[in-house]
Amino acid sequence: MEPGLRFSSINRLDHLGADSEPSVVTDLGEYLYETSDYIFQQTATALSLPIHYDGSEGPLQARLFKESEKTRKNMGLVDRENTGFVPKLEQPRIMTESLVAEELSKIVKNLEEYASNICGCLTQDRDMGESHEQRGKTFRKIFATLLLIELPGEIRRFIEEGVCDADLPLMKSDETGQSARTFSLYRKTAPGVRMKCFEGWKRSTLEQFEKYQWKLVSPFFSRGEDDNTMHWLFQDEVILPFTHQEYAHSGAHGKDFKVKIHPEHHGFHENKEFRMLRRLSHAHLISLLATYQYGGHFHLIFPWAECDLRTYWETKNPNPPHDIDTLLWMARQCEGIAEGLDRIHHHETSSMSSIILDFSDGDLMRSPWTPMTPSLMNPGPGRRSSVAKPRASRIVFGRHGDIKPTNLLWFPDPTDSNGKGTIKICDFGAGEFSTDASSPSSSDSISHTPPYRPPESDLPDFTVTNSYDVWTLGCLYFEFITWFMGGFNLVEDFKTHRGTLQAVRVEPMPSSRY
Repeated sequence: MEPGLRFSSINRLDHLGADSEPSVVTDLGEYLYETSDYIFQQTATALSLPIHYDGSEGPLQARLFKESEKTRKNMGLVDRENTGFVPKLEQPRIMTESLVAEELSKIVKNLEEYASNICGCLTQDRDMGESHEQRGKTFRKIFATLLLIELPGEIRRFIEEGVCDADLPLMKSDETGQSARTFSLYRKTAPGVRMKCFEGWKRSTLEQFEKYQWKLVSPFFSRGEDDNTMHWLFQDEVILPFTHQEYAHSGAHGKDFKVKIHPEHHGFHENKEFRMLRRLSHAHLISLLATYQYGGHFHLIFPWAECDLRTYWETKNPNPPHDIDTLLWMARQCEGIAEGLDRIHHHETSSMSSIILDFSDGDLMRSPWTPMTPSLMNPGPGRRSSVAKPRASRIVFGRHGDIKPTNLLWFPDPTDSNGKGTIKICDFGAGEFSTDASSPSSSDSISHTPPYRPPESDLPDFTVTNSYDVWTLGCLYFEFITWFMGGFNLVEDFKTHRGTLQAVRVEPMPSSRY
């Protein structure tokens, strides 16, 4: 990975079931950013480096626009226009106290004295444990927004009223009054309370401020303090911190997008990934990094895989060598897949933070218990998280429901000189979980990939248990061995020779079923 996550897979679902309530982030990840060990180290390093902006590239405004454009130019713009954002560490690197003072001196005499207020006390020797209040207010994002709309002299009014970076993004209110439609901006913590700093502003200017503030507050993704998966709630105006985005494909349960997250806007770095895999107790289950709600859709963030297992057989290694290394690798992967599947069938958990419970909603994985109340990250001005009380561990019994080569992902291993990599189970869209080990599921909840359906699935009133996964796992093993014996061509020949006219439910249809 590059300094962290190289690419992520974003799976977009049409809606989120009402029962799924992981820990919720309402502040765009600012608290997670401020308390991130990795980001603290990066900030200290960045502030210790020579300043790369000395004014020779033009005014601060031009530099801010330039940095914003850098993040925009490689975007695929799949869903909505991305106007670009200014990365988190670039903001203090561009807007140093001396350069801010120089900019202020061009506007009004003695205004440069506000530079220290604007930049605050962000230094490389600050304590990690300091809260936002202990470090003092900063107005750097406010001043940057004012620069972008060409009103830097207004910063004095914001400082005097105490409207600081922690108040961003300001919320808009666009309502019809007695005589005309009004547009106002409010603090999140004081909705409806007008701010004096905006008195006398035209509506068009207010709208510009509201628009450009989002360039300075692109969210930060990370796992929670206990490595639990977090869920972000985003306004439609949020500019996601993606520097590359492309449509991948559609599946039965959503659409997949390949994105690159700016390294200053996520905490999914290699030490985190190792802890996540250890926390999930198995390296053959895909790691859910985070979820977010945006633009009327529910999104899941996963590490980006090179390809699925079938594509690996077809394009990455169509003619495997018949040597002991390949045989042992295949055996280890088969063992790991079985262990990962067993982890799904019998999963011990004490919170909503596991991959299984992260998916436990009314439409993806139905669960008979009521989820715990989410812990809100920084709901108020104190910017603190309320920590959920510990709960007793429980065993969750589940099934995957759709084991097949296209639902297993191949991840290359940079430490493996043979380049064989790791195979992980993914696509839990057909799965279900319950606290009752003997609880069967209706066959209607299964996608029934024809070649992998067990014989009993044709019986009347067929119900699904985790033995369904055992049959499909056996089918997968059969194909895996076929690939080893004769490569991808033999896998295809095997499929052709299995083809018979069989009854599937009611209507006869050609089938390559086992």
